[in-house]
Amino acid sequence: MTYPLNLGIRLHDVEGKTFEERIKKVASFGLSHVQLAPLKVYDELTKIQDVSQGFAMQSRQILRKYNVDICVLGSYINLSHLDENVRQDELDKFYYSLKMAESFGAGLVGTETGSVGKGYTEDNFTEEAYQIVKESVQKMVKIGEQFGKIVAIEAGVNHPIYTVDHLLRLVEDVNSENIQVILDPVNLMTLENYHNQTEITKDAFKRLDPYIQVIHLKDFDVQDGKLVPVAVGQGLMDHKPYIEYAKYHRPGVQISFEDTKDKDLQKSLDYIADLYEQV
Repeated sequence: MTYPLNLGIRLHDVEGKTFEERIKKVASFGLSHVQLAPLKVYDELTKIQDVSQGFAMQSRQILRKYNVDICVLGSYINLSHLDENVRQDELDKFYYSLKMAESFGAGLVGTETGSVGKGYTEDNFTEEAYQIVKESVQKMVKIGEQFGKIVAIEAGVNHPIYTVDHLLRLVEDVNSENIQVILDPVNLMTLENYHNQTEITKDAFKRLDPYIQVIHLKDFDVQDGKLVPVAVGQGLMDHKPYIEYAKYHRPGVQISFEDTKDKDLQKSLDYIADLYEQV
């Protein structure tokens, strides 16, 4: 079955013993692209630098066989760590992903912005944290320009880039055609603001519109005082703004399911198809 939107999925949410088995399953659902985080898919890899050009090209051949693209080559690093040596090690991973992106057939390498400490800390919300992120992203984008690849940044509520304002500021400060945005509206939600989710989501699409290349499609519920991921269509998220944006403003924009496992995927696809007809 084909769908009116350009839908894909994060590959490590799809079960399979081999890369080809996963991709074949993705294609069987009528999906056209995947978000690939190599270390979460290939058991034989211990670090991203284990990937050779030949290894990446073998994967690309399998993708072509099933007419599946890579929407995002995931290289989710901690680009804001306070320790400069640790931060440089993380940046080196991202640089290598940019280097291998062409062999995989990916035009875009994506990441969130990490944390200045170990896990969540309110120090992430300081100007110092923002400046560390900006410096790191400037370096990443410079390498991206050299390889002709896009660096895509994703905001997250506990990260130094945690609001639309911060993400927009970063993109404008870096000021390059090679920095773009992965928009995940669920990543902007908290216990305090999720009741205003429709307004927040519409605002994000409106203000970030020139930079959005990929949309993450997720859902959540509230359990024991926390926001927890659930399959798309089974939670509290209002997805109509997503569909309206993709249908009327950015036709063909890549939309990737996250945290929806393949066992729940058909119900989620039917839910999205129904929404498409409603808006």
